[in-house]
Amino acid sequence: VFGHLEKPFFLELCRFMETITLRAGSFLFKAGDPDDSIYVVQQGLLEVYINDSDGTEYLVKQVATGASIHSLLSILDVLTGHPGTFRSVSARAKTDSTILRLPAHAFNSMFEKFNESAVKVVQIIMIRLQRVTFSALHNYLGLSKELLKPDGNGNTKELNIHRISLSGIGSPNKV
Repeated sequence: VFGHLEKPFFLELCRFMETITLRAGSFLFKAGDPDDSIYVVQQGLLEVYINDSDGTEYLVKQVATGASIHSLLSILDVLTGHPGTFRSVSARAKTDSTILRLPAHAFNSMFEKFNESAVKVVQIIMIRLQRVTFSALHNYLGLSKELLKPDGNGNTKELNIHRISLSGIGSPNKV
């Protein structure tokens, strides 16, 4: 998300970042905690779990140095004034870790100063959600040509997913 933002916007956004130090075995967040931030592992290793109703934990993924934990939909929820909580996900430090936390509400403050960046952030989020949706439909359900709308003759049309130009007004580029 950050790579497409203007440098002044990004530098100003950095003022909102907080550093969290976790000892191995400590939780970054648990089910029921507010889901309102982007977390970047600066150093260490986190494990993300799904928690079953009976308390069983299922490891979903490990998040290493340089990777992030965030929900794009949760960021949109915060931006639209409807923040939520982690329903069934928790993250715990596998090793001693240093985490950078960027509260999603920081974007609201930033959009007042940099109006044009709000559109870019929402575009980036929507494009990524579209890609995740198509990848999941293809990889997990085996759908591909079923996602295409046939023309009037029963022939399927080529699926063209476009990348929206983030440099202002311009023609979209095929991915």
